[in-house]
Amino acid sequence: MPVLQNYDDANKLEEVFKTVITVTPWETPFFSGIGKRRIYSTIDQWPQATLLVGSHNAVIEGATHSYGTVTAPARITNLTQIFKKTYLVSSTEIALKGAGVDDMFLYQKMQAMKEIGTDIELSLLHGSLASGTGSLARQLAGAVNFITTNATAVGSGTKLTESFFNGLVQNTWTQGGMPNEVYVGGQLKRVITAFTASSTLYTDRSDARLKNTVAVYENDFSIMRVIPSRRINSTTNSNATCLIVSTQMWKLGVLEPLKDLSKDEIAQNVDGQAGAIRGELTLEAKAQMHSAVATGLDTAF
Repeated sequence: MPVLQNYDDANKLEEVFKTVITVTPWETPFFSGIGKRRIYSTIDQWPQATLLVGSHNAVIEGATHSYGTVTAPARITNLTQIFKKTYLVSSTEIALKGAGVDDMFLYQKMQAMKEIGTDIELSLLHGSLASGTGSLARQLAGAVNFITTNATAVGSGTKLTESFFNGLVQNTWTQGGMPNEVYVGGQLKRVITAFTASSTLYTDRSDARLKNTVAVYENDFSIMRVIPSRRINSTTNSNATCLIVSTQMWKLGVLEPLKDLSKDEIAQNVDGQAGAIRGELTLEAKAQMHSAVATGLDTAF
């Protein structure tokens, strides 16, 4: 063989990119965007009061006092939910030198932190309340299931028209809300972009990019950020959800902050290193009537 070619060279090294690319989306806009409050019980409660509808309230001179019915604040409840992600790496795997990962145990911890975030996001949006038992885990009620006053389950084939959307916003305003965020899946995000109120898009002439999107929507009642959410949509595109929220009325109740458990809290009974991330949280809906949700929507334009 007069020329040694790479095809016959068993001594060559492979070229491997030294950074691991995570292709699964893991953003958590609702979880990250609402306020947080420390709590100290698995049963999280908050008082909620209402006022009587206004009247002309005209009284004659010298009238005798008359007393109407008065009401005390109602108590609203949600339950905490324990979130946990575990990971276990063998001693041999930890000792190996890898491509893009120098510390496999640390890498698995970082992956678990991302995954538990998406779990929390899903529960905060779609969780169903469950009291729990010794063999059944407690579950918190998420925003979609917490909203009852302005909850609309539409019939099959119902589209998210601009008129219908603005009606949902008006319902929250009538109840006293000032909604400032809208959570929709990818298809409904495109539907909102196609609303006639956004048909004229203004751009800087020096910017050569073509823009055809709506990030902020303003109607008669409020100005709202339109947030595409990967967790709000249902499993099928013909059964989508539109969630309209007044974010100031939602909070994350934190009983146990998310943390990486210490070695003393984890039984190290295998030839390797075990880890776990755990936290106990709930969702507080200070005024669920200040938000709105429509479910079962068709995603067609």
